[in-house]
Amino acid sequence: MPILVVGTETNLEGLHSRLFATKPSGAAAKRVAEAMRAANPGVDLDALRPGTVLTVPDLPEVALRGDLSLDSGTRDAADAILANAKEMLGGLVDMADRVRRDATVERRRVAKTMDGREVQAAAAEDKDLAADLDETRKAMDEEEAGAKARAASLKKAQDSWTKELDAFRTRLG
Repeated sequence: MPILVVGTETNLEGLHSRLFATKPSGAAAKRVAEAMRAANPGVDLDALRPGTVLTVPDLPEVALRGDLSLDSGTRDAADAILANAKEMLGGLVDMADRVRRDATVERRRVAKTMDGREVQAAAAEDKDLAADLDETRKAMDEEEAGAKARAASLKKAQDSWTKELDAFRTRLG
């Protein structure tokens, strides 16, 4: 059954514009009202509050668009939240990419220093230092590969989350 989230409406009659495509006959309005009361026991349909979630029965008279109906204010607020979430997600990915690039620059600087004449001359005389330099290069290469893999994974997650946010936005109507 579709769901309707009450906005500024204060009673069932106030929901008519969202429940019906045209002004309903008295008999149709009565049938829908009875079905709404049966589908939402415990909800006072004569004293609705914003945010109340109502189950809408599947009746031919009901012309609710989609599985979820929100009032325009709630839909606008949800749109703003979704847009903000996408923007923040993009900012997070951009920041992660900047950090990765900065770390890459630092690893290259360290590698250049390790390849310098003085360090290489010292490593030629000290086999332990040479072994430590080799291990450091391997660790830096592994870190670079890991950073690239994490960046690709984050980008893939961003794409997936963006699609989910867009699908949710579509569902809001």
